[in-house]
Amino acid sequence: MSLLAGYYLRETGSAGTVPATRNEIVQLLGALPGACLHTMEAGRAFIAIADLGCFGSPGFSGQPGVSQLAAAGHPYLRGASGTRLAHTETLRLRLDTSGPAALAEANGSWCGAHYDERTHRLTLAADKLGLRPLYYWESGPLVVFASALWILERLSTVAKVVDFQGATETVCFGFPLARRSAYRHIRRLYSGEYVQLDGPALTANRHTRLEAIPESTQPVEDLARDAAGAFRNAVRLRMEDHRAAIAFLSGGLDSRCIAAALRQQGYNVATYNFSLAGTLDSILAARFAAASETEHFSGEWIVGSHVIESLARAWQTQRPGFTVENPRLVWSGDGGSVGLGGVYITPEIERQLLAGHAEAALHACVRNAGALLPMRLYGRQVRAEAAALPHRGVREEFSSLAASLPALRAFFFFLLFNDQRHHLSGFYETIHEHGYELQLPFFDGAFLETIARVPTRQMLYHRFYSHVLRQFPPSTVSVPWQAYVDHDPCPLPMPEGAVKQWTGDFRALVNAQKRKRLLDTFSTIEANRPPGFFNNLYLRTVLAFCKAGIPRYDFAVQTAAGYARLLAISGGRYAV
Repeated sequence: MSLLAGYYLRETGSAGTVPATRNEIVQLLGALPGACLHTMEAGRAFIAIADLGCFGSPGFSGQPGVSQLAAAGHPYLRGASGTRLAHTETLRLRLDTSGPAALAEANGSWCGAHYDERTHRLTLAADKLGLRPLYYWESGPLVVFASALWILERLSTVAKVVDFQGATETVCFGFPLARRSAYRHIRRLYSGEYVQLDGPALTANRHTRLEAIPESTQPVEDLARDAAGAFRNAVRLRMEDHRAAIAFLSGGLDSRCIAAALRQQGYNVATYNFSLAGTLDSILAARFAAASETEHFSGEWIVGSHVIESLARAWQTQRPGFTVENPRLVWSGDGGSVGLGGVYITPEIERQLLAGHAEAALHACVRNAGALLPMRLYGRQVRAEAAALPHRGVREEFSSLAASLPALRAFFFFLLFNDQRHHLSGFYETIHEHGYELQLPFFDGAFLETIARVPTRQMLYHRFYSHVLRQFPPSTVSVPWQAYVDHDPCPLPMPEGAVKQWTGDFRALVNAQKRKRLLDTFSTIEANRPPGFFNNLYLRTVLAFCKAGIPRYDFAVQTAAGYARLLAISGGRYAV
């Protein structure tokens, strides 16, 4: 687990709130149980990083009088070897000599802050996808940054004003689009982006543009071989000199590919599955674990929580019978479905984009995401603005990519830079609570660059994924797996009597558990209703229905709860 935060003073002689900001950052990060706190203060900058040691070595490298680099996560530098500290040290030296161009050599899921003491320049950097969050807030001479939004939320220096568009996108999609956050003046670094602070100047640029990689004309089997090779390299790079790994294992393909790659390269693997009882996810995971000879554990998933919380509990009582070097470092298949499988580009969206009907495709995207707002929930002061959302943000972000790309390819990168960039935001936002890190080979920078070369139409419906699977050992496809509707099917017969994911029965099981949690939000909603924001009569009605166990208006209550949590933090302040 690693979290970083700090500030930059754009004007010397205007450090009025700096001591309080520094003390609050040190207090917040220093209070994290078991974490080792490193701090650096020089010239205009202060950087702090709290590290629990999940990677076995720190992510902080510095040479007094020259430069300092703090890295949350692991940069996994191209051409480097050794520990996380060695990678961080090598990256710092390359940044010292080559500047931001060196950031393109890092392939891990990470973010960082590099301060050059010779030039007094601070560089804030995101990974090639921007998966590891890094937020910054600027006001006058002060810029404050952090790798988790909750840190900025708790700093008294940082003024919190809810941004209505960012907040609405958050309650609709689960994340804000583009560079927005849920708060005015707090921005999140984009895919492959870096921000440089040089005195009063603040400039943003990108060290990597995945969307600028041209589509290849190579045969699909050659592309699949390259993709499988890049994936194996990503696995090998992350194992360093370790011999054992802990990995999540579901009933799908993504986590299976990781387990297969680990076993193929001779590593011992303990696999964990957490799902609802009687589902295909649990049954198929156990079958593949047996076929691939992993130490396997199955447990119940608690709806509404990340599976890492279940693993943390299970690891205390169900330790497998082997030694693992870094027990708080877990392999996960996140990123495979969209990045390699083309999920969320439905046949309808594909047809509309290819026919030149981008607006219809975007409306289908919003509808499929369930991002249709309950308009009667809003008060007069915000209703007109709400009516334009969330379609406006989707249109703006898609159009920025479609200006230089064919529509279908632009939509693929729209999903990659928004849905996938935020895919693990909740995990990283609570990393200080669970204390785990993830190994994510599907988000490896070199692997993503290889995937970006694949023609988009070949990517759709897991068609290209099927070609990549042929590059894995035959045991990978010896056991059935769950396939998405309208995607390449699994050719093997499924076990009978199990509950399939993405069906009505499965959603009913999930929703039943979610409703129990929804009732806990009532007090927050009632206490945070600034004048004109909600239609109070409608809100009281839907709360009454929810309390009575009638699910018809649950979505309206969930939407209100999302806004209310943010309004509670901002003291009711919001901007339309």
